[in-house]
Amino acid sequence: MSYKTSLLIFLCFLTCISSYEGFDQKIHNILITTSKDIAYIPEIPDKHDNVTIYFLVENLSLIRVNPESLDVNSQDPVLLTVKGLHPGKSDVITRILSNYNNTVSNISGGFTIINVHKSDLIVSLSEVIGWMYFFAWSMSFYPQVWTNYHRKSVVGLNFDFVSLNFVGFLCYSIFNVGLYAIPVIREQYSARYPTSVITILIQDIVFALHGLLLTIVYCVQCMIYERRSQRISIIGKGFHSIFATIFIVALILANFNYMSWLDFMYACSYIKLSITITKYFPQVYMNYKRKSTVGWNIYNILWDLGGGILSILQMGLNAYNYDEWEGLIENPTKFWLGVLTIVFDVVFILQHYGFYRHREDANPESETMLNDEKFFISKTSVYSKTNLQTI
Repeated sequence: MSYKTSLLIFLCFLTCISSYEGFDQKIHNILITTSKDIAYIPEIPDKHDNVTIYFLVENLSLIRVNPESLDVNSQDPVLLTVKGLHPGKSDVITRILSNYNNTVSNISGGFTIINVHKSDLIVSLSEVIGWMYFFAWSMSFYPQVWTNYHRKSVVGLNFDFVSLNFVGFLCYSIFNVGLYAIPVIREQYSARYPTSVITILIQDIVFALHGLLLTIVYCVQCMIYERRSQRISIIGKGFHSIFATIFIVALILANFNYMSWLDFMYACSYIKLSITITKYFPQVYMNYKRKSTVGWNIYNILWDLGGGILSILQMGLNAYNYDEWEGLIENPTKFWLGVLTIVFDVVFILQHYGFYRHREDANPESETMLNDEKFFISKTSVYSKTNLQTI
């Protein structure tokens, strides 16, 4: 039995047991100069017996489809052959024309995105790198948790950084869960961007919720461990007030239908973006003022740096494989955020291993005892010298 026959039988089975219509997948990957058969189940409106389906290609220089149109009178699955001509991305949009009751109806029949790539190996490598930086960024939370627990102190950990990071991951979790799992928001997205696909994956959900959980652990540690005079700064409180105002106003507007819930999700994403840009400044400045990185675990930075480098490497590989270098210029947010994160990581590494490398990490209680001992020795020496002068 041939591949095409097996695919058609399987799709006939799907048609019988479900209301499945449209393309079998929203995204297809095709190697350049090769062809791929894509299954399509016609979406025939009620009472429309005979319709003509047109397969419209967004970019004819990237792919070619066969057939370009098809007359159908049932919902039996058909195969569309797509050939990759040049690396890049192109949409295939279907339009359904019907002559029901002597009137012509032009109906949208779904879409699929075709990604034409140069190398299957690079596609696989990109997926592996994606999981690698997911792991590295997830691991970057744990060294600081261990340092705080081991020292029973958060002295040296900036509270502005901790609190802003918590708010950032809270908004990031709301954004990812909302677009991934809430039907109303997904419907609003499809209505606004009819030929786009929500690209949030389950690992994005896991990473966001995992980060939120660990930032909550940071906050709890800041409340129960020694912190001396450390607190959220006035500037930090100002940023929190701004972000809280944006969040609350957007929530109220969405609740009373003055803005869509999709726009509320975007408001959350903008808050996360702003926090990512600003959250490292307080810790860098605190290290500079103290002339020390004691209390700030460098290994969370090394994990973060590894994840940032891998993320940019993946973007570079994908840009080469799909010949979309202009994407880094036209939509540079992810790229430049990755670069900014690496710049801050390098600053932290210079502070820890270069500028303030002679400051050793120690338990705050031991530091206090050592200072008391030095004070006692100093006083004893003064007392002894005074007695000798008297004698």
